Amino acid sequence: MEIINNSASVIPEMFSDMTLKNKKMELENLIYEIEQEKITLEQSVNTNSNLLDMARNNLNRTREMEREFEEDRQRSHSEAQFAFGGGREGMQDRYIAMQFMSRINPHTEYVCKAAEEVSKAQMDKSAAQSSISECNRSVLKYQAQLRDLENLLRETPAKRTEDYYQQLLYRKKSLSEPNDLLEIAKKFRELEGYKDTEALAVYCENRAQAINLKRQYDKLIQAKNQASSEDSYYNLIAQFRDMKGYEDTNELAKECFNRYSALKKNRYDKLVQAKNQASSEDGYYSLIVQFRDMKGYEDTDKLANECEKQYNVLKEDREERERKAREAEQKRLEEDLLAKRRAEEAKKRNARIGVFLQCCLIISYLYILFVTYIISALWGADGNYIAKCLPLAIFSLLIGVISTIFLRKSNYGSGVFIVMGMILVQSITTAVWEGLGFLALRFLLNTVIALAINTLSALPGFVLACSEFPDKESKVHGSEESNKKNLIIAIASIIVVAILGVVLLNSNDNKTVPVQQEEPIAAPQSKPIKSVQIGNQTWMVENLNDASKGGKCQDDNPSNCEKYGRLYTWEEAKKACPSGWHLPSDAEWTALANFAGGDKIAGGKLKAKSGWSNNGNGTDDYGFSLTPDGDGEYSRLWSSTEHNASNAWRRRIDYDGSTVLRDSQHKVNLYSVRCVKD
Repeated sequence: MEIINNSASVIPEMFSDMTLKNKKMELENLIYEIEQEKITLEQSVNTNSNLLDMARNNLNRTREMEREFEEDRQRSHSEAQFAFGGGREGMQDRYIAMQFMSRINPHTEYVCKAAEEVSKAQMDKSAAQSSISECNRSVLKYQAQLRDLENLLRETPAKRTEDYYQQLLYRKKSLSEPNDLLEIAKKFRELEGYKDTEALAVYCENRAQAINLKRQYDKLIQAKNQASSEDSYYNLIAQFRDMKGYEDTNELAKECFNRYSALKKNRYDKLVQAKNQASSEDGYYSLIVQFRDMKGYEDTDKLANECEKQYNVLKEDREERERKAREAEQKRLEEDLLAKRRAEEAKKRNARIGVFLQCCLIISYLYILFVTYIISALWGADGNYIAKCLPLAIFSLLIGVISTIFLRKSNYGSGVFIVMGMILVQSITTAVWEGLGFLALRFLLNTVIALAINTLSALPGFVLACSEFPDKESKVHGSEESNKKNLIIAIASIIVVAILGVVLLNSNDNKTVPVQQEEPIAAPQSKPIKSVQIGNQTWMVENLNDASKGGKCQDDNPSNCEKYGRLYTWEEAKKACPSGWHLPSDAEWTALANFAGGDKIAGGKLKAKSGWSNNGNGTDDYGFSLTPDGDGEYSRLWSSTEHNASNAWRRRIDYDGSTVLRDSQHKVNLYSVRCVKD
């Protein structure tokens, strides 16, 4: 059943009394349900009205309480002003009144809540009333349909069909939209076999199709006039051809095709020109995409392949540059870290050696004072030891202190002359003191001995003053080589003074100092060499640790030498391997890596199963047992192949990878040595 022309007429799909009666029963049931819902809504309106009245009463009551509280506040304010001049009792009343005035009105919050309840009740009541209005409109609508059904039931089925047919004819004349015409055609086909309904249905369908074609044609003409790109012309070609000869669509399709071909040719020429000028990865990548978008136009596939090859070449060059830059940066960071560590180690060593030298200087002064006292006492002829000892002791002590002060505060040359002059004066004074009343030979002997003693007493101060150790003013650290040399000279001066003192002490009693002969110490037995056969090569399974060939331990810790081997410079490494063994060349390292699967994975197979940081251990497939240098992070090993005058090739394996890295390093760097058999 359907309503035609909004006239509230019900037109059945099947023209029978049974269908109309069933529809009438459905409408009556629907009207009854709406009436019941309307009754429920009216009850809800009554309930909401009651709630609204209660909320309004509550709001009025709370507003009245709020107003009363404000009146009390105003009255308290008046009382406080009145009690201002009433003495002590008036002040108390004023204080109580002021406290009451400072309180917040407690009823204000209840007023707000009551107002919200009133608003909510009004909204609920309005919603229920709107629903009742909607129910009334639905009831009126369905009652009109029910009256139409009753009118139809009074007519015969033939009369109903004829009326329906006439209404469709009337609507057909006024329709111009394709969808409406197709809907009318469908309804004509429902009246199958009645009069000329089939012809009318075909007419409506053809007319709808003609209108659609005309509209589509007009849109395509407009789109053609606005088209400017290949894609738009390509789509127009397909759409014009889909119209299958409607009016001049074939000529329009050809015109669009010619324009499309011209644009595509123009784009092809621009891409070829861009290819000839391209020089970057992004340029070639963009050309690859655009050539392939042309889908086989002329030689675009060939040009796309050429661009792809050039793109790959540029990409490989860029990646190679980036790799070299990363390696150079990593190398620089390693060298900076190593230099920093060495500087810190040298700083600590210099500080320790400086403290030791200061102690040696103090000890040498005290020892020389003691030796001078003994020598003066033993040489005394009249037994007045103190008179002869005291001047010599004071001179010996002052000579070292003054030499240090002058050499630190003045320049090098003037300090030397001042010290040597003071030594000569003190030596002659001592010799004259001891030589009065004796032969000239004794005078000469005393002069030589005093000169030697005082020269050696000043030597530690002279060495410390001329060294590069830090003092309180300069805070400058010296080099490692100069500090070691100064330390050796200071210690040697103390030993010489001690020996000279012992000789002089024993010469007074015409006694010789017995020299204790030590039995020669047998040379340690050579440690057996552990080796392993890997391919055609025989390798040591431990890093070389031979102190007689130079080198040093990591962090100057002997336990690191025992565990990881010594670190050698390149010159030391070339001579460090024992007889029958030699430092492997760059080619021999390459052969080992190739046998272990290549540079990318050989490191993991050669690394030991323990000793590496962050669980970076290897599988040690061949027993090579490669250990790190000492810090657990990487192993660096020399090769005998020279790169240039200052560098030589080495191999490096890190804890966090399996790659055997080949690079060139300075010959003075300290790295491990692993020997291969001749």
